Amino acid sequence: EALDQCGVGQVIHRADLGGDDFQQQFQAVAAAGLIEAGQRRFLIGAAAAASGCHIETIRYYERIGLLSHPARTPGGYREYLPEGVERLRFITRGRELGFSLEEIRSLLTLSDDPTLSCRDVDQLARHHLEDVQQRLRELRRIARELERTIASCAGGKRGQCAILGALSRR
Repeated sequence: EALDQCGVGQVIHRADLGGDDFQQQFQAVAAAGLIEAGQRRFLIGAAAAASGCHIETIRYYERIGLLSHPARTPGGYREYLPEGVERLRFITRGRELGFSLEEIRSLLTLSDDPTLSCRDVDQLARHHLEDVQQRLRELRRIARELERTIASCAGGKRGQCAILGALSRR
């Protein structure tokens, strides 16, 4: 809720899984036979399909506390409620945007408490954007260096290779 009020949540909640909203994805998973349409619970495979998150990653998120441990069926299978799948989609989208797991943990905390200020979310997002822009600058520098090194390659013998020479010196 708190994230939705300032726009950041709109980006993170909107996982790019074919443009469907959560209800449409739920119906698609039900139609595929992964859950019963009236059941409103997801086994881990259905939760993975609906959230775009791999099964092992879901288990990892449970272990590190980003996702609460779900109820179990009498047979021991995990059963996720739609809210858990929505949380997985939030985490998955946050990872797609390059947020670290700790940043996502902070965003989830802010999202879980609608009384908190959007300013904290904005500050975290702005800090993340600065990090992304710094990485882009570094990648551009690396690309220029590679282009220069490749351009200086004469295609001769390995002993005179400008590319290998550039890698061996700082």
